[in-house]
Amino acid sequence: TVACGAGTGTVVRRRPRGHPRGEGLGADRLADRRRGPARALAVRRVRGRRCAVSGNVAADGMQGSGRVRSALRGFLTGLGGLAYAFVIWTAVFYAIQLSVGGMSGYGWVVLLLPAAVTAVVFSVVLVITRRRSIGALVLVLLAGLG
Repeated sequence: TVACGAGTGTVVRRRPRGHPRGEGLGADRLADRRRGPARALAVRRVRGRRCAVSGNVAADGMQGSGRVRSALRGFLTGLGGLAYAFVIWTAVFYAIQLSVGGMSGYGWVVLLLPAAVTAVVFSVVLVITRRRSIGALVLVLLAGLG
């Protein structure tokens, strides 16, 4: 097993404990036949905890499906950003259309407040779902639009 030490980035290696069912099996027998032998573990720092161990790391240090997940997350964030931008654009367009007849400062604040709140909500959504799953990102994006 791998554990993080008291210092930043310190890694302490301990004697691994065997699982009761797999005590007599070697690493090659535990490996999946389609995937090959087990890969290395990556140690990363997590907020609130000393460290976390991520499995399924290739020899070059990249996670197996990290690129695809990151691309999908970026695509969905962009799609959600377009939806939020449409709401902001609509609020600004509506304020401009109503300003033709003349408006007070209070009227401008009331009509532009939905645009400002929408931008703040989108920023909060990105901060909240930064380390969550893609499904949570989509759900919170849709909830923010509602």
